[in-house]
Amino acid sequence: MAVNFPDSIDTLTNPSSTDTLDSPSHSGQHSDINDAVEALEAKVGVDSSAVTSSLDYKVNTARTGSDTNLVTGTKGTSGDLSQWNGDGDLVDGPTPPSGTIVGTTDTQTLTNKTLTNPTISDESQLSFGGNGTQLWMDYIAISNDDVEVIDLPVNRGLLFVVSITGGGVSGMAQMWADYPYMNQTGTASEKITWATGVYGGTTGVDGALTVSCDSGNLYMENRLGATRTFVVIVMGHNV
Repeated sequence: MAVNFPDSIDTLTNPSSTDTLDSPSHSGQHSDINDAVEALEAKVGVDSSAVTSSLDYKVNTARTGSDTNLVTGTKGTSGDLSQWNGDGDLVDGPTPPSGTIVGTTDTQTLTNKTLTNPTISDESQLSFGGNGTQLWMDYIAISNDDVEVIDLPVNRGLLFVVSITGGGVSGMAQMWADYPYMNQTGTASEKITWATGVYGGTTGVDGALTVSCDSGNLYMENRLGATRTFVVIVMGHNV
C-alpha cells in the first residue's frame, strides 16, 4: 500500500490473531509501517533541519513577514480590526495606533485627541483647562432652604449662574474665592444676591438665591421657595 501521509491520513489494516501470513500480507504490513515511520521522520525533520517543510525547521527558524499564519486578531467584515502573522507582522487591516489602547470602561487621560461632534452621555459636570486656566460647568439642583457647597477648580475668575427651572434668576460676577471677593458684573436679576462668607441654608435673604465665596469654596443658598436647578459656569485660573 502506498503511504499518503502527510498529504492525508493513511488507513492501515490491523491483522487479527486468526489471519494467515499472506492475508493480509505479512511483508506488506512491515513495508507499510516502515513507509509511515519514514514519512513521519521526514515531516518532523532531523535536529537543525534545513528542509523548510519540516517541523524542526519551522520551529527553530525565524519567521518573516510573508508568514500568513494568523495567531491573533481577525480583520472583521468591515476591515476595522488588524491581522498579524506568527512573527508579529501586520498582514491585513489598519495599522494600530501607538500608545495605550483606549477602552470603553477604563479611566484614561487622552492627549492630542480631536473629537468631532461628540455626544457626552453625562453632562452633569465638564471641566476643560490648560496653562493654569480652567473652564468648568456643572448642573446643580438645590432644595429650598438648602445650600450647595462647591469646591472650586480655580480661585479667581468670572462666575455665571443661570436657573434652568423656575426662571428669573441669572447673573455674572467677578469672583476671588481666596480673598474672598464677589462683585456683580453687568446686570443680574433681583433674586440673586452676591456675597462672601459661609452660608448654611437659611443664612441669607428669604426669597433669593445667595451666591457666596469663601476660602476656595462657592456657596449657593436657595431660598426661592422651591427646588431649583442651576447651570454654574466658572472661567478663571489659580493665582
